[in-house]
Amino acid sequence: MLKRRRNQPVILAVSSGGGHWIQPSALPAHPRPGILVLVSALLFLGGALFWSIHSLPSLMLSLKSAFENRFPPTVLDAQRDITGIISLGGGVARVKETGRISALFPRARIVVTGPGKEEVRMARSQKFGSRQVIIEPNAADTFENALFTKELVNPKPGEQWIVVTSALHMPRAMGVFSALGFSVEPWPVFDAANDALEFWPALWHELLGLLAFRVLGHTTEFFPGPLDKIALSPKSATAPKYLGNAPTA
Repeated sequence: MLKRRRNQPVILAVSSGGGHWIQPSALPAHPRPGILVLVSALLFLGGALFWSIHSLPSLMLSLKSAFENRFPPTVLDAQRDITGIISLGGGVARVKETGRISALFPRARIVVTGPGKEEVRMARSQKFGSRQVIIEPNAADTFENALFTKELVNPKPGEQWIVVTSALHMPRAMGVFSALGFSVEPWPVFDAANDALEFWPALWHELLGLLAFRVLGHTTEFFPGPLDKIALSPKSATAPKYLGNAPTA
């Protein structure tokens, strides 16, 4: 007697010679639903991977461009009475650019805040003339860069200060200075690589930094824009005073 396998169809055919069994192997095979789902999922994942490989770098470049071009460079006119130039720690390119543009404004004060050892050496190698260069060594982040510099230079209404930092970093920096009531103008340094794998860590750092600073109240909006769209906040009554020493270069 023929034993039927589980879940396999068995058909009894009738002919003049009597009925006989047709083996299941003789029937056309039909794909199981589970296999169809698996194949569909693999095709979907393959398509998504293909899209990511070809589209993600361009999306990241667009986001990078949005950060870098958020604040256009201020006008560097030698006829302007620039009070001072502030270089934010985070890269020797920022200090080098500060030295370059400072040649246009021989009376401007120079502040390098939160620098590393290489940045201090770079500051001391720049041709700042007989001007005193203030090196603020205690700032550990962008908020302290702005806060400690403000306490050191005590900016007056009508003064013109320029902030030099990486273009990617400029939105967060400008947002912090604005929130502290310190009016500054941007001079971005385009020092980020163009390869997505190289600039992505810095971009991700800025995204997280913007979120954290907004939550902590260091900025008044998540993605600060040009100063004509940001209302300068009054100085916080609870802002800590700068108590560190500020050596000169």
